[in-house]
Amino acid sequence: SRNFIKIVDNNGDTVPFVLNAEQEEFIKNMEKYNIILKGRQLGMSTLILALMVFYAITKPNTNYLIMTHQNKVSKELFKRLKFMYKHLPIDKYPSIFPKVVHDNRDEFTLSNGSKIVIGTASGEDNISGVTWDIIQLSEMAKYPNDEIMEELLSTAIPALRKSKDAKIIIESTAMGYSYFSELFMKAWRGNSTFK
Repeated sequence: SRNFIKIVDNNGDTVPFVLNAEQEEFIKNMEKYNIILKGRQLGMSTLILALMVFYAITKPNTNYLIMTHQNKVSKELFKRLKFMYKHLPIDKYPSIFPKVVHDNRDEFTLSNGSKIVIGTASGEDNISGVTWDIIQLSEMAKYPNDEIMEELLSTAIPALRKSKDAKIIIESTAMGYSYFSELFMKAWRGNSTFK
């Protein structure tokens, strides 16, 4: 990330993406099923977007899903992911980076067959029918209700690719007691497949 990924920092400057301590800890310890109770401005969503860019470029024919509680939030994360791709040194290393073949408001597809898609927790079923390599369930505590959270997760787990690199990453700020907080506390106590 330091060498290739660019982000916009809190000052509005385009800078190399140097991982902070929390991001490094997550990278070192992530597993197949991950849940993060996060504070604001730690950059966990940004880190997951960078992971998707990295895997989409280096692993052909893979699929990635970004899901949030609102369409405008999903679009904002998607915009940040496309910014990362746009600022890669593609001209300098044309043989390393696949080209963009499809870029619209919901889907970003590369010439190596990898695809990144956005969805919302209150919208249509974006999970079924595809085998996913990373599923990001962002701000899950803000999803419309516990039933939707549970249904999305029960749909996501079997839709995940069986490879060692496939991951579900749930990340959210706290929003009181909900299915998310219950899931997090089970993981915190070590009573869950989620870390």
